[in-house]
Amino acid sequence: MSDKEEIPSTTWAWRRVKITRAPGGHTGSAAAGRSIYALPKRNPREPLTVSVVYRGGQEAWYEFRARGAVVRVPGTTCVHDLMNKINRL
Repeated sequence: MSDKEEIPSTTWAWRRVKITRAPGGHTGSAAAGRSIYALPKRNPREPLTVSVVYRGGQEAWYEFRARGAVVRVPGTTCVHDLMNKINRL
């Protein structure tokens, strides 16, 4: 090496950097269906049609549609607890 060549420095220093969040999802529209809390109470002994959709994920999420409302719950939720929400008991 000649005397005029510079050797790169091995020193380092902390640098303050602001880490920004990833952009969130679309939040402008309301959820499909009515809120479960807007439903009137109903007789739990009457028949009720409920559609169930497996949504997936690590917690095995399910989507229940009944009475014009949509409820999304993890797979660990008890069916009785879910029906209490739908019946508004």
